[in-house]
Amino acid sequence: MTVPELASTTEPLGPGLPSFHRSLPSSDSAPSGTIIASEAFDFDGVPGRAWRVAYTSRSIDDQPIVVTGLVILPAGTAPPGGWPILSWAHGTTGIGDICAPSADTSRMTPARGVTAAGYAFVATDYEGLGTLGRHPYLVGESEARSTLDIALAASRVPEWNTGRNVAVWGHSQGGHAALFTPSIATQYLPEINIAAVVAGAPPSGLDGFVLDDESVALRPFSILVALAFNGIDPERAPLEAALSPVGVELALQSTQSCNVDVHAAVNALPPNSRVTKTTPTEEWRELLRANDPQFIDSPSSVPTLIIHGTEDELIPLEKSLTVHRRFCELGRPTELWIGDGRDHSTIVSATFSKMMQWISSNITLSGDRDVEPGPGVSRTLC
Repeated sequence: MTVPELASTTEPLGPGLPSFHRSLPSSDSAPSGTIIASEAFDFDGVPGRAWRVAYTSRSIDDQPIVVTGLVILPAGTAPPGGWPILSWAHGTTGIGDICAPSADTSRMTPARGVTAAGYAFVATDYEGLGTLGRHPYLVGESEARSTLDIALAASRVPEWNTGRNVAVWGHSQGGHAALFTPSIATQYLPEINIAAVVAGAPPSGLDGFVLDDESVALRPFSILVALAFNGIDPERAPLEAALSPVGVELALQSTQSCNVDVHAAVNALPPNSRVTKTTPTEEWRELLRANDPQFIDSPSSVPTLIIHGTEDELIPLEKSLTVHRRFCELGRPTELWIGDGRDHSTIVSATFSKMMQWISSNITLSGDRDVEPGPGVSRTLC
């Protein structure tokens, strides 16, 4: 299959998007996991080749959609069987179209280390970021579909020479996405083999902290979650059932905002302002629990690694302790690495090298599969 180049233009999207995104249809009849458009670009700091891509997937209401993302290949010749794929699930960028990482590739710093380790780096923007429709922020199945379909799409392009052994790695929102991929992979996408999953600082216990107004740091995420869930189910998730009047007004002003803008708007509120309701409705809580890793109930044999810092200022370590216990109860082979003194961001650099070693040991089934995380990081098995 030859990767198709960009075709005719269609209706424009949100402001500021590159022409690539503005030229895409909202859906396509090709099977899920098919590249429908690509655009080569030079990715600074990576000696290999890079493309913006558009590919087919399924929306949260199971309709055909187009999702955008990136494919970045290492330099040199692929090993026998093709480049192994690492599907990167990005952290929170916002809910507006311009927040799509493929529209601003400066957010793709993980690509450098991943391609240097000999992996094809594929990175979804997720449903509704850079494409029509509202982004279903922290909706697990939507995130997982986008993350898996880009891996399948890349594997279907012969000249990219990738294999179908896939590792999934995500951090923050992406960690949430990563945890949902094994739950749907076998039924939704049996064509590829999910060999390993890594979730860094994944949000969980959503009904307990996303709508908790006590944490000023989490208020912007309450706005994003409210917008996302209202977008997919406005009857069960009206904004006013979860947000205060101040929060509703802020949400309506944020439908095309990125993370930094929502944070700035929240920080500009008077000190005693509430963003969320004291008691969200039960319908709201049900939607949150349905997308909460703590309530995942399906078994899986995919090796899973959860990584969290003791000083995480956004997502308390206790959340990942609970998910680890839950996955172990389900019989999922799950490890938990805890970085002493590491926060939401610094845990990534502190564990990256050993994490890649752990991924490699599982995706190739070679080398020492009992990987210790290194100094300052503890390890708990099931």
